Amino acid sequence: MKLMHLSDLHIGRRFAGVSLIDDQRHILTQVISAAEREKPDAVLLAGDIYDKPAPSADAVSLFDEFLTELSACCSHVFVISGNHDSAERIAFGGRLMGKSGVYVSPVYGGSLRREILRDEYGPVEIWMLPFIKPAHVRQFDETVDPDDITGAVRQALKMAGMDGAPDGAEEWSEAAEPGEEVTSAELREAAPAGVVRRVLIAHQYVTGAQRSESEETPIGGLDGVDSAVLEGFDYVALGHLHRRQRAGGEHIRYSGSPIAYSFSEAGDPKCLLMVHLDGRGKTAVREEPLLPLHDIRILSGSFDELMSAAHGETGRARQAYIRAELTDEEYIPDGIQRLRTVYPNILELAYPRITSAAGEGAAEEIAAFHTPIEYVEEFFRTMRGREMSRIQRELALEAIREIWEEES
Repeated sequence: MKLMHLSDLHIGRRFAGVSLIDDQRHILTQVISAAEREKPDAVLLAGDIYDKPAPSADAVSLFDEFLTELSACCSHVFVISGNHDSAERIAFGGRLMGKSGVYVSPVYGGSLRREILRDEYGPVEIWMLPFIKPAHVRQFDETVDPDDITGAVRQALKMAGMDGAPDGAEEWSEAAEPGEEVTSAELREAAPAGVVRRVLIAHQYVTGAQRSESEETPIGGLDGVDSAVLEGFDYVALGHLHRRQRAGGEHIRYSGSPIAYSFSEAGDPKCLLMVHLDGRGKTAVREEPLLPLHDIRILSGSFDELMSAAHGETGRARQAYIRAELTDEEYIPDGIQRLRTVYPNILELAYPRITSAAGEGAAEEIAAFHTPIEYVEEFFRTMRGREMSRIQRELALEAIREIWEEES
């Protein structure tokens, strides 16, 4: 069986204030082309479909377009909710869409959705585990430790009947007779090789995997799931982390986000995963590269060096989303605007030497040569890599006046 695995679309996301809708449309078009070319038996979307629980109209429209085209060329599409999604919004219309081969995870209610696909080697169980926290599982089992996500995931799988009859599984598969409950044991007896292959789609952080700056990191680091909990599956399609990587085994994988969402991902290859599952449950994984509309680059050097180097660059290099780290020891007036004349998509400007050397005395020295609003503007420019808008400047001026009035 051939599976296509991708995750963390984050449709509607902004990068340093810039909308990425066009970038996302560009990459999703490549996903559709890959699906038409590869003809997978199923596509696994492992969560964080949207960037916000209440996505914008543009984001919803783009995903609707993508899902419609994807379902037209793939007979089975599986979608689970991630920590950025509203589980309720993702689940809406799930039973109706299931009739068209699009299966979405319901809001977690003490059970998991399971679908059964079949190929020439027999049945394949597709289990869908949306993003959960211990509190979600404690609603159905008070013995779950509120600080133990590994225990919560283990109990969620146990309650779903992973060791036998799916008492807690929601069996909605078109592969079975209407109303028929098919246990794993019954599937195993019917399988030609006596093997029931199992695939899990989940959106969690597996302990030891590598994070990037574009992901949310819970305070206290209590969100790590031990990979041993996932060993009962032949393939685990993970979402949540934005770098493609293995997570405790060859068959436990993050596909990573299809485009970069932070400068910490500069240089990271982006891809979707093509997974071949043989009759015995052995997997072979191939990376299918995805080419972004804009590359992500971090440039370092003096202001004059970057301005000079830019004249020798053309095409993708110049059009990339750029973070410039200036080695100058003094702030460059209107630095980001001047750099933007040669790097039109520069998004951030930083002064690492000044920032690292700045102490109380340095801050006082800088303030001595700036009016209060100029100091605020410079701070905003350094932190955000862009100029303040007219409204932001007016709000800052109002705040400055209020502070001075209180002090006087």
